[in-house]
Amino acid sequence: MRVMLVSERTPKDHQHAIPYNALDFNTIGALSASPGMRAADLTEHLGVAPTTTSSVIARLTKRGVVERKRSIEDGRAAALVVSEAGSALAEILH
Repeated sequence: MRVMLVSERTPKDHQHAIPYNALDFNTIGALSASPGMRAADLTEHLGVAPTTTSSVIARLTKRGVVERKRSIEDGRAAALVVSEAGSALAEILH
């Protein structure tokens, strides 16, 4: 696994240069490796609180990097997948 060193405390005037943080990169990598992962599984994989996972998913969904699809196994659950734009970003990161 590649480790990305990105400061989460980037000054406001530099935030446009780094639109993603390390947790975003880890999320994109996890979903690229395991498409259709559920949020609970992603939470366990990342080792963060469920609320943190929800925030990351919401942010990446808003940016068009991650998509929520209906789970085939459980219609009530959402399966998380990397979008086409997210796949392109994952290729750059890999």
